[in-house]
This record gives sequence, structure tokens and C-alpha cells, in this order.
Amino acid sequence: MKPSLYSSLPLALLLGGGLLLPLAARAQAPVVANFTPTSGTSGQTQVPVSAATVVTITGTFLTGVQSVLLNGQQMPIVAGSNSATQVQVTVPRGALSGRLRVTTAAGTTLGLGSLTITRPAGTGNFRLVSSSFNGIDVGTYSTAASTDLDHDGLVDLLVGEATGTISRYEQSALNSTTFTSTGQVRLSDGTIINNNNAGNTRQFAKPVVADLDGDGLLDLLVGAQDGFITRYEQSAVDAGTFVKIGDLPMDASDVVKPSIVDLDNDGLLDLIVGSTDGLLRRYEQTTANGAFGTTATFLTAGGVNIDAGNYSKPVFTDLDGDGLIDMIVGNQDGTLYRAEQTGAGLTTFTALALITDAAGTAVDVGDFSAPSLTDVDGDGYLDLLVGNAAGTVYQLEQIVSVARPLPVTLTAFTGQATAAGNQLRWTTAQEINSARFVIERSADGRTYQSVATVAAAGTSSSAHTYQHMDAASSSLPTAYYRLRAEDQDGTFTYSSVVVIRRAAATAVLTTFPNPFESELLVALPAGSETQPVTVTLSTLAGQQVYRSQQALSSVAQPLPGLPALKTGVYVLRLTTTTGSTAQRVVHR
Repeated sequence: MKPSLYSSLPLALLLGGGLLLPLAARAQAPVVANFTPTSGTSGQTQVPVSAATVVTITGTFLTGVQSVLLNGQQMPIVAGSNSATQVQVTVPRGALSGRLRVTTAAGTTLGLGSLTITRPAGTGNFRLVSSSFNGIDVGTYSTAASTDLDHDGLVDLLVGEATGTISRYEQSALNSTTFTSTGQVRLSDGTIINNNNAGNTRQFAKPVVADLDGDGLLDLLVGAQDGFITRYEQSAVDAGTFVKIGDLPMDASDVVKPSIVDLDNDGLLDLIVGSTDGLLRRYEQTTANGAFGTTATFLTAGGVNIDAGNYSKPVFTDLDGDGLIDMIVGNQDGTLYRAEQTGAGLTTFTALALITDAAGTAVDVGDFSAPSLTDVDGDGYLDLLVGNAAGTVYQLEQIVSVARPLPVTLTAFTGQATAAGNQLRWTTAQEINSARFVIERSADGRTYQSVATVAAAGTSSSAHTYQHMDAASSSLPTAYYRLRAEDQDGTFTYSSVVVIRRAAATAVLTTFPNPFESELLVALPAGSETQPVTVTLSTLAGQQVYRSQQALSSVAQPLPGLPALKTGVYVLRLTTTTGSTAQRVVHR
């Protein structure tokens, strides 16, 4: 049964600078007395997969509930269930534990206590399902976000790319792994969203979807190269089009990726923003359904600001079902990192750790990994859909604690660049009816071709080590490899991808004088053509004290408009469309 549609409410207005107006109380605000059960699943359980939990909320003044939110995620309202004293909602796919936020036209209230979302205990590891999920290719620098725009129970995947547009792909059937393109996301007047500002197209669209103001209309937040986040809102309930609301009133460095969660479980949404400098900034709503504060705090581990690497892109979930929120972060290197809350309701995390497959090999999607989370096929295991510099999307599935017998148990797959070519090695712990290993190589991380076949051991309970020298790869600056382990019945599985990069001359920016007093000259590496560059100057604590956008080349130019700076060490960062270069400079 399809959940009922949400009632439409006039669009939330912006105060100067983009702040959201709270809903006006026109009658008695809703009161939540209780909800049952207090824990449940989104249908993500061990086989057999059960239906998602239906939660019954009781109280008073509940007539005309417009939305029930859990961490900014809409909980579909069960058709015909809403009365003055009750409303029933379904736990959404990929939900996180948290407080329920109930909104009517008269106001908003928070439920007492938290709804605990249970899921299979995970190992923290992932396995590669596909390096080209549904053949999606948006050009370059893909970043995905999952949602359900039309509330039909089918996952919508919104994928941003380098020029600032966003493409939509919708599941063809419930729990299907096949998605169909519906075209680029548009405004209600038919204009393609290109995340523009005063007619100027912003680069690098980084989307996330939530309902910020509880009006039943989904909000699309899009981060961009210039550090600003633009808010769009659905033009109507279930619509695939949006209305532009404006920029949020904060500037979080450059090339920003927003994410929504409620870390401290107070019912106020947290906007967590990754960016070029690798730091993770947190902005919290000042009131339920209200504006985000404009002053950032930083996520920390061990009392130190977390630095997830250049171009950090965070998402949040609970991988191991222990009630503590896990943060998964992508970055420029193409790998993924995980950190976990140090305690329920805290904004501090454990140290970052690499996400690996079962063999301990780091998950690597090439460059500029951009993770998003959902459960595509409803089998109870979270899927990571990861964008990258190549513009494709990788699908990786969570490995849970319950063992899945595999024909080949791969314990290691590694590679190393040598003078003779790329040396590949892999080890198996056991093999059951294995036939062969096919080595596949790609130059761009998208299109793979078979380059060699190595016979397998067949059936064996002892360890076996294999190797292959790919001599034809010596001319490739970067090569991507994966193993296709084929069984005697023709079935096969893929390993995680190993990326081998050959050393090249280090490109460094030029700065002088260093130390400097009133003037600092900068230049791109030798041979660089004139191009647009974002220049920032930050303290070692991560506070940005200067930013400009100008055309630079290998010819040194002075930075215009430097502020009065305190004596000390600063980080100078130059960001172009192809990457970022940083260097420490001293002001005296």
C-alpha cells in the first residue's frame, strides 16, 4: 500500500541571508504523548526480509499532520491513519535512530525519547558489487544522493557533476538493482538546475536531500566550488521539480559537500559540511524546522579537529547496529574512511580508519570518492554508492557478521609499480570449484578490459598465492585493476579495485617571499596555462582568513587585498578544477 501524500504548505521564506522562518502557530500545536514500538527496522533484516516497521504515534491535536521526520528524513504516513489523537508512519529506508519531529499547520513538537532503528550487525567491511552502477556516467566528478521524491517507494538517485547540473535516476521496481534515467533535475519553470548564482554557473554540484522545515516538501541542498550551499524546495508534494529558495548564510571553505544528521539527538538537525581543506564543519538548527546557525564548530577526534583529507565528503549511518552513528568520508585520494561516535548523542568521534574489503584491501574508486548510502535491493545490507572523478558510480555492499560462504576466499590483492610493469599479487585461503582468475585493467576507472587469465586451484582448503606482471601498463600514469574470480559453473565475483599510480615529478606552487610581510606572490607549477583559481589562506587551526578568486598561471602575481595578519604560520591553498595544492607560509 502506497503511503499517503503529504499536505502542501506555502514555501518557507528566507530572512536576509537565507534564514528559514519558523512555522507560525495558528492553532494548538501538536502534543505527542507516546509512540509504539520504540524500536524497529526499515525492512532491513536477515533473510527472510520483513516489512518496515509501522510506528503508531498518539497524543492530542494531531489532525492534519504534514510531516513526521527522523533525522530530516520523511517517514511516510500510512493512508487513513491520521486523526486528532493518532498518526501512523513507516520507518524509511536507510533510517538512523533519533527523535521524531511531528509537524502540523499549527506547529511542531518533538517526541519523548528516541526511536531506535535496528539493523544487522556489520563488520565495517564492504564488497565490490559494480564499478559502473547501472552504467551511470555524468561526465566528471560525480556525487550521488538517494531519496524518494514522489513517495512511490522507489529509490531516486540524484547525481551531481562538475558543471553544476544534477541527473535523476529512478529504480525500475521495488528493490530492483536497475535504475532508469529521467533526465536532469529542473526548476518548476523547466529550467535545468545548474546551481547558479546571479546567472553565474557554479561548478561541482554536491547534493543532499532532507525536509528541513517539516512542511512535507523535500529540500535539495547543493554544495558548490565557491563554498556556498544553495537550497531548493520541491515545487509540490511528490514533484520532481524544485523552486530555488536561496543560499544558506554560511561559507564553509571551497568545494563543499553538505550532509544532514542529528548527532546530539536533540531533534535539531545538524548540517555537516566537508570541503577542500578536509575539515568537517557542523552547523545546527537554532529551532526545530528553523534556521541553521552561521557559526561553525568542527568535528573532533581526541580533542583535535578531524582532517579527512582534501575534498572531504561525509555521510552518516549506523554500520554495526550498536546505536552509535558512523561517519563515512570520501576524499581526493579515492579511498573511504570511517569514524564512530565516542558515545550516544556526542559530537566527538573515534580516529578515522580506512574502509576495506574482507581481505583487508582498502576500498578505492580512483580519485575524489563521494559516498552516499541506501539499501538498493532491500536485502538488509547497506549499499555504498560512490561517485568519483571519472563521473561514474561504484556500488559496494556491506559485509555483515553472518558469514556468506564464497567459492573463493580472497585474503589479499595488491599491486606495485616496477620498472618492468605493474606487479599484481593475490592470495586465497580456500577455493571451491574455482576455474580461473581474469585480470581486468582500466585506464580511467570506468571501462575495463581483460589483460590476462591465471588458472585457479580448483578445490582446496589450503592457501594459494598467485601473481602476474602486466608489462603493457608501464606507460600508464594510473592503472585500475580488479580480479574476476570465475567458478567452474560460469558464475563469477569481482574483487575490490587496486589502483597503481606511477611516480611523477611533484608539481609545486611557487610562493615568495617566504616569510612575507605586506606582499605575497604566488604562481602555479611551471608550464601551467592561465586558469581560474580559488586562493585561500588559513590558520593552522583551520580558520580561513583570506579568500580570492583570480586567474593565475606559472607567472607569479601578488595576492590582492591581503588583510592585516598576525605573525605566524598559515596554510596557502590554490584550488583549480583539477585539484588542490597547499603550502605553508610564514607572516612576520
